[in-house]
Amino acid sequence: MIPCQSLQHRRANIKWAVRITTDKGPMEGVTLTVSSQGVFICCLHPFRVYDVCEIVLDVPNTEAPVHAVGQVVWSNAHGPDDNVSPRGMGVRFTRISGKDREAISRYVLTSLKLKDVQPDKGTIEVSLDSMGATAPLH
Repeated sequence: MIPCQSLQHRRANIKWAVRITTDKGPMEGVTLTVSSQGVFICCLHPFRVYDVCEIVLDVPNTEAPVHAVGQVVWSNAHGPDDNVSPRGMGVRFTRISGKDREAISRYVLTSLKLKDVQPDKGTIEVSLDSMGATAPLH
């Protein structure tokens, strides 16, 4: 087991191209850490905490890009941008299909060389807040 990580929230250092869209427009970035629950996205202009975005991930060995909706849970838009603390944002998946979540989980498990652990499955569907913020899932 990876120290400080429960089996329920395994994450791996994985770099995937990512396209992010909000009502403010599109942006591109690169993931630095990935789990079946969310991603850390390295980007020049991170969104604000609570912003909702549509995410498209280019996951290797999948038939099509992975689509999800997420909410920014932390952002270092005004912090340093270096190897220790790269500019970016943590995004929690709030809507992702079971198929896409399983594809991410399988890739994370393979990266961590965890062969005897079952991948996370099932759709995530989370109510975002009392303001009713939503975003489409393609």
